[in-house]
Amino acid sequence: MPNGSVFDTNPNPVIGVVSQPLSSSLQKDPRFADKDSYIMQAYVEWLEAAGARDVPLIMTDEQSVTDDKLSKLNGVLFPGGAGNYREIGEYIYNFAISENDAGRFYPIWGTCLGFENLARFASDSGNPLSDQVSNEQSLTLEFLMDPTTTSMFETNEWPQTYSEEAMTLNHHSYGLSLDVFSTDEGLGKIFTPTSTSTDPVSGDTFVATMESHDYPFYGTQFHPEKALAMYNAESIDHSW
Repeated sequence: MPNGSVFDTNPNPVIGVVSQPLSSSLQKDPRFADKDSYIMQAYVEWLEAAGARDVPLIMTDEQSVTDDKLSKLNGVLFPGGAGNYREIGEYIYNFAISENDAGRFYPIWGTCLGFENLARFASDSGNPLSDQVSNEQSLTLEFLMDPTTTSMFETNEWPQTYSEEAMTLNHHSYGLSLDVFSTDEGLGKIFTPTSTSTDPVSGDTFVATMESHDYPFYGTQFHPEKALAMYNAESIDHSW
């Protein structure tokens, strides 16, 4: 994270994780009786592995409850997967914009669907996404700039490993083409693409990582949490 951030003085940041609607299969699961949304455990474990504590941001909560939680958090994670949590997501995005404009460091991380939602919220059109398919593929990154000059990779000891080893798990039907950052003024004003990936099956090349230079907002089209916590697909790279 950038120098001078709240993370320099708080070794155990408290991060909100947005819940998302139950899938049709989960709705049939008796463990979710009387529930409307869920948070995948992998996101909790990923944040905790970095030393964070987690707070659920329930998409159906009253706005006053969400406001109270946001006032006590150090940042928010927008998860990947399926389901529409755009209403609470956009509300949190606008809250973070106002906090940062007021000089209070307030980061957002978006993974896969969360990455796509960040792009939607910044976009002038409201939907800058296009068909960008990658079905359970671990891919390499093609950096668009020196990764050590980015906030996401600047503290990584071996950033070029991402270009050499296929270890970023992708599972998505939509994404961002590189040229949309030039044609969509709102998106290009907030976010800068920092790498792309190419799926060998679909042939689609899509933006894999992006970050904002004006706000502490970061996004990955791939799923970094799955390499740590999930073993439900052979395509997830669990090598060293």
